[in-house]
Amino acid sequence: MDDRQTKVTVEFLGEQYPIKGDAEAERITRVAVWLNDRMKKIAQSNSRLSSRQIAIMTAMNLADDYLKLEADYRALMEMVKQQAR
Repeated sequence: MDDRQTKVTVEFLGEQYPIKGDAEAERITRVAVWLNDRMKKIAQSNSRLSSRQIAIMTAMNLADDYLKLEADYRALMEMVKQQAR
């Protein structure tokens, strides 16, 4: 296993951020581009939001998406268990 961390500089809402992680640089960059796109959509919906508010709203939206997917996954797993009986 490779213990080296990848270092990449990414951009969120026009600001540069150095990121270190275990993933490949390409993966980190792809995630950052996707997240920046989500943040831009929220920023465009209300130009009065600060960068911090945009980040919080984006996090809230992502958490909501995650919890919905988690519930869907649990329901699907329950259906699979029911069919296996």
